Amino acid sequence: MNQAYVMPDSRVYLLIEVDRNVWEIWDGFRLSVAKEVQVSRVGVVTPERVKIKLSDRTNFKRVVLSASTVILEPNSFHGWDKPLLTHNLDSFAHMHYAICIVLAEQLNFTLNLSLSSDYGWNYGNGTYSGLIGKLQREEIDFTAAGGLMRSDRMDVGDLTVGTFIARTVAIYKQPPLSSVNNIFTLPFMPNVWIVMFVIMSVFTVALIFFTWTSNWLQGAKMKISIALDSITLVFAAICQQGLLLAAAHYSIPARIATFTLFLCAVFLFTSYAACIVVLLQSASKTINTIVDLADKPITFSAQDTRHNYIYFNETTDANIKKIYLEKLKPQGTKAFTSPEIGVERVRNEFHSYLVEITVAYHIIAKTWQEHEKCSLSETELYKIPLLTLYVVKKSGYKDVFKQKMIQQNEIGLKYRITKKIMPQKQKCISANSGVIRFDSVSIKEIYPALLFLGYGICISWLLLIFEYIYKTQVDK
Repeated sequence: MNQAYVMPDSRVYLLIEVDRNVWEIWDGFRLSVAKEVQVSRVGVVTPERVKIKLSDRTNFKRVVLSASTVILEPNSFHGWDKPLLTHNLDSFAHMHYAICIVLAEQLNFTLNLSLSSDYGWNYGNGTYSGLIGKLQREEIDFTAAGGLMRSDRMDVGDLTVGTFIARTVAIYKQPPLSSVNNIFTLPFMPNVWIVMFVIMSVFTVALIFFTWTSNWLQGAKMKISIALDSITLVFAAICQQGLLLAAAHYSIPARIATFTLFLCAVFLFTSYAACIVVLLQSASKTINTIVDLADKPITFSAQDTRHNYIYFNETTDANIKKIYLEKLKPQGTKAFTSPEIGVERVRNEFHSYLVEITVAYHIIAKTWQEHEKCSLSETELYKIPLLTLYVVKKSGYKDVFKQKMIQQNEIGLKYRITKKIMPQKQKCISANSGVIRFDSVSIKEIYPALLFLGYGICISWLLLIFEYIYKTQVDK
């Protein structure tokens, strides 16, 4: 029995006959492989009944268990009890350390913690580096840092329960609406065009009628040019242009109609201008999927972490491969950068950055202005497995650890750790804050209006030349 590998997860019983048809039940297990088997009497068996009491296996009596964690950025590490000054991937190490400390208190064991160089990846020959390598060689009893639930690691360690989610997503700012649409025509929905046509028609008919009535009462002859001038006057009012012809409508009904026309045009122009101002400050929704990231002319970079290299090489998704081959690989060493550089490029360029999202949230909260957060979008390129604590393969602690970690989740300890350490997504509040913000407008935004003006000038010159040629031919 002393040589048996009977850990807290095992159930081994010894029955000793103490009398005829009376048996005592003895239970035995080790707190660790270095400790002797603890044996205790837990029950009795008779022909009439079985009386048994399960032994308490949640008190490890301060036995020392070895674990290891990973610190990827030692320069920013100032101790487990110090607040995080900068948020990085080591935040997950802090969060899992908090879980392990509570676990040690729940099970009453002493934690012997060491550091590893990395989380551990397969060398290709069945052996692993870093944290998983220590677990494979049984130098530690469990990992105090969360490892990804990967199928290749299940061969060297047993999983407990999922702890936290490390979401690696591509963040980017949606391009301004003016860069993908003609904002000067966006306010004109089909219904708006119909209403405009009806208004123009009504005022044109009214002006022609009032002018014709006035001339008829005065005995003057009605000319076709007056009808054409009325149409021109309506167009001038809609375009907020004055016209000397307006003074020619000396009759009271014509003047009232002209006044009403220009007043209506003022309301229309004010509403249109306000709509244009809103559209100039609005972001588009042109990038929403991985396909958009692959096909749109947006630059791309990724956080310099080992798992990003691994997943880009392992992926079978055609669009992710396209992003890697066409947008990442040509950049060379600049393709994988630090979060500070990547997030700043997203802020100032038409750029997408693949990053562990909580790291980005921390930087954005510190450096971005409120209105800049409103156009921020994110797209998940690939699913990152849950993080978990690994134990040695066929370890005798797996079930006990799982029970206590589930208990931590049920009573809210894991949620408290998450809220305390993990930055949350920044909300767009500038739209409802009442703060007036002025955006600079470049030639790019007003280019459609300039283009329309250019077409108008060209058409005006062509009409002038046509009129001149027609005039000279008539005079001859």
